[in-house]
Amino acid sequence: MFDENFEKIFNSIFRMINEIENAVERRIRRISKAAFTTFKRPYIYGLSITPTPEGYPVIRRFGNVKLPVSESNVRTPYYETAIDEKESILTVLVEMPGVSKEEIKLSSTENLLSISADGKLRRYSIDIDLPYDIDPSTAKASYNNGILEVKFKLKSIPKPKGFEIKID
Repeated sequence: MFDENFEKIFNSIFRMINEIENAVERRIRRISKAAFTTFKRPYIYGLSITPTPEGYPVIRRFGNVKLPVSESNVRTPYYETAIDEKESILTVLVEMPGVSKEEIKLSSTENLLSISADGKLRRYSIDIDLPYDIDPSTAKASYNNGILEVKFKLKSIPKPKGFEIKID
């Protein structure tokens, strides 16, 4: 008798779980179908984690999705910065596919690079805080295969700050 009741209870639980799974699957199919017919453009979202010269992580978001989701179709492009200490040059690489070089606008101060592009297919906008002070008048930019490269001469390269710690 105990076994029969036990079996009935578990069969009832499994049947309810199965019904819930089916309802969830139906709901997901309806939402997915609506999403694919409603949204005509791709949504891009990503994170970039790079260390500062002092070793601290810098986390940046890129893409055209803001949290919460934005209806704007302006994307924040992915970018990287690199320093050539021997040549005293700061290089900024920005991924901006789908625009022509004529559609890209650049401006810079000693510590900020502003980039925008208003293309037929895509739009981009970003303000990049530069890790070191640069000379904006030395800027050289090129755009090839969706990658924008901007090079600046550095005013000076600050040495990483740190102190030796003695162990007692």
